[in-house]
Amino acid sequence: LYEAGQACTVGWSEDLRCSHAYTPGLCAHLPLNFAEPFDCGDMQWAFTPAIAGASSSTKAVWAVDTTPSPPMPKSSGCTLNFNDGTGTAGQNSGSAVSSGSWDATGKTKLTLTLWSWFDLRTAKVTDLRILEASADGFATTPVAVTLDNTAPIQTWSLVTVDLTPLAGKVFQVRFRFDGKTVEPVAWRSGWFVDDVLVVGE
Repeated sequence: LYEAGQACTVGWSEDLRCSHAYTPGLCAHLPLNFAEPFDCGDMQWAFTPAIAGASSSTKAVWAVDTTPSPPMPKSSGCTLNFNDGTGTAGQNSGSAVSSGSWDATGKTKLTLTLWSWFDLRTAKVTDLRILEASADGFATTPVAVTLDNTAPIQTWSLVTVDLTPLAGKVFQVRFRFDGKTVEPVAWRSGWFVDDVLVVGE
């Protein structure tokens, strides 16, 4: 799943027919192409309690685990998810989880795909699921996509995001949840992400 010849992977070869295990510490940046299956092991994601100036009064947090269930992970292992163990609860306009950095030097096109499962309020103004990408530590976000709340809930859906505005740069991706209200929604399971793939051409 990693690009051939990447020295920061163990088991890499001159083709893409074998598996490539990313080894933290061997490279300053994550390699392209990069797949994150969230299989409960070591991952290059930083969990932040809040973005400066944003409210984060909630028991819900980002985690990589197998709870709650449903859903089952899209692939084996865990999911990246936002919930309080049983459901989302309270306002959380600041909570985010950020990736490590990818080096897209020499790339002219970037694409991110992921599988998303959510059980949240479906109004367009609440429970916003936001994907952002930045080359300056999120001082600016050239890519900012709010996922469609009218998509079917309680099912895995494939999401594709064009990251080409970050081509040629070192960049990061983050996922952010914004409930917009302080009303608890304990009967909702939350937002789940699995099988993130970042491809550069």
